[in-house]
Amino acid sequence: IRLNKVGQTIDLNMMDALGVMSSRSYKNVPLLVAPIVSEENRRRVYLPAGTRTDWSTRKRIPGGRWIEVKADVETIPLFIREGGIVPLGPVMNYVDEKPTDRIDLLVSLFDGKGRSCFRVPVNGALVDVDYVSTGKKHTVTIGKTDVEFKVKAMGKGRLVVRAGEMGGSGPA
Repeated sequence: IRLNKVGQTIDLNMMDALGVMSSRSYKNVPLLVAPIVSEENRRRVYLPAGTRTDWSTRKRIPGGRWIEVKADVETIPLFIREGGIVPLGPVMNYVDEKPTDRIDLLVSLFDGKGRSCFRVPVNGALVDVDYVSTGKKHTVTIGKTDVEFKVKAMGKGRLVVRAGEMGGSGPA
């Protein structure tokens, strides 16, 4: 799925293979995808409990309720759960088509205390990413890798990034 005009993509099939999208618990799924297939370009979407961030507007929305979503034909509404970690890599025809030298990492900040972990598959290895919030301080720790990670926060708060402080898990 193409997510923005810069050409960054997220491979939802890859995320499903990693068990991210196939979880039966909405609490653990970082993205809620709400495609619109009506001529009215709108639909009702149920946001599970917790805070979600609208991908397009970056607006924080409380969950546990139904909302009305409007979007044009070129936009797929996406909502990132609080604490969600979303890696974005370069456009490729298939996974590992070419070596990746940079990953953009979006982190939807917790409003309070919380922790999220994710393993990013890149260049045949898995890179550990750990996000911890104390409620006031937000810290993302990235495992050892030769790939540049550019971390962007979604939400309010100061984000500290530590790189290369955790061991990787080896081949993907």
